[in-house]
Amino acid sequence: MDPVFLQIGSFTIAWYGVLITLGIVAGVWVGTKMARERGLDVDLFNDMILWMI
Repeated sequence: MDPVFLQIGSFTIAWYGVLITLGIVAGVWVGTKMARERGLDVDLFNDMILWMI
């Protein structure tokens, strides 16, 4: 399997970058959903996620 996901000129995106990004997005989505279900402040949760990333 080619490690390059997308290449436009000298700009290259590797597969591991795509998978890391998908993992972060999925984690934020699940975390936000769980925070909402538990009655936590979702805005505060999203601010904390921004600082953690």
